[in-house]
Amino acid sequence: MVASTIAWGLRYDVVGVDPPNGAAATQRLAEDVDAQLTVINNALDARLDIVEPRPRGILGRARRTTEGPTSGGSIASTLRLDDIAVAAGRMIRCAYTIHPRSTVGGDLIVSELRYTTDGATPTTGSPILPGSQSYSRGQVTDMAQSVTIETVYAPAGAETLSLLLCITRALGTGVVRHGADANATTDIIIEDIGVAVGDTGVDI
Repeated sequence: MVASTIAWGLRYDVVGVDPPNGAAATQRLAEDVDAQLTVINNALDARLDIVEPRPRGILGRARRTTEGPTSGGSIASTLRLDDIAVAAGRMIRCAYTIHPRSTVGGDLIVSELRYTTDGATPTTGSPILPGSQSYSRGQVTDMAQSVTIETVYAPAGAETLSLLLCITRALGTGVVRHGADANATTDIIIEDIGVAVGDTGVDI
């Protein structure tokens, strides 16, 4: 007869006088090994996230290949990235690349990310994401500059992060906008770069 026993968490057959069913026994053993490895892998993944949280990579991105709306002094919005799930205890990198320009040389152009964290759609009246504001000044009429800005954000809890890229003219008389085409794109990226750490820098 064939009896079944358990050792080290795996079931296998003990062969008596009857010839064993080799194929069936091998199949059962393979299934048990696979199940045990799944349990071990899941436990290892969870442990690694506790001991050494790993970056989770790009969570969302947005791209525009055409020029954005213009601003003659009021805030205009160019590109939006909605409803990106971010977790507590993580460090989130928020970055954008722009090519601001003005119809009048010397104008001061301000770009920034406005944001919400509750799933609501951000508007030009939403708060500015800290660290996301940039300033540029065109020296030549309608000559675009290329600017990349990034900042980090540490969610207080599980949040739904949405970003709105905005532009306004701070000084001058021209009309400003974010220029873009297929080869000089406007981009927003949200990336999980690992466990959140506090600011330990020293102002000098």
